[in-house]
Amino acid sequence: MITPSELDLLKRAQAGDERAQGALYDLHWRSVYLYALRLLVDSDLAKDTAQNAMVKALASLKTLDHPKALRSWLLMIVRNEVFTILRTKRRNGVEPLEQHMDVLVENRTPLEDVMNGERSEIIRQALENLKPAFREVIVLREYEQLSYREIAAVTDSTESAVKSRLFHARKVLLEQLRPFFRERSTS
Repeated sequence: MITPSELDLLKRAQAGDERAQGALYDLHWRSVYLYALRLLVDSDLAKDTAQNAMVKALASLKTLDHPKALRSWLLMIVRNEVFTILRTKRRNGVEPLEQHMDVLVENRTPLEDVMNGERSEIIRQALENLKPAFREVIVLREYEQLSYREIAAVTDSTESAVKSRLFHARKVLLEQLRPFFRERSTS
């Protein structure tokens, strides 16, 4: 949900205020980058993609008719950039998922990092193995905390299609994680 101060910032940015545009960029950069990173699993590519998406978004702010949908609108622009890259890589015979990823963690103690590291790595690898459409709905729902309606807007889909895709994505993810849970319960 957009705050009153963010709404004011958006209106000023739409009117051409470059400072307001810069402030919007700063406000949403991290979220846009993390979304691209979770879908592309390549930090350099995600930075480029997020940068391109933010530039496109700022250039077309005047087309945003519903200011309260700013976040969904931004994620939709990033999504389009990401899937263009994935289609190009697939066409060129390049593996769409890179094998490295920067870990962006704030406000954690070293002990928490150690305790969460193994589980996070297993989940990250399982997410990498999902097909992009499944990974996308998991990321939007679980990481971005979007509602089904918001996910439908971002993916240009229906709520029922989103629910179905999310159901199947979770099922595949659970199947991938099942050996880990079996192994842990028998140890």
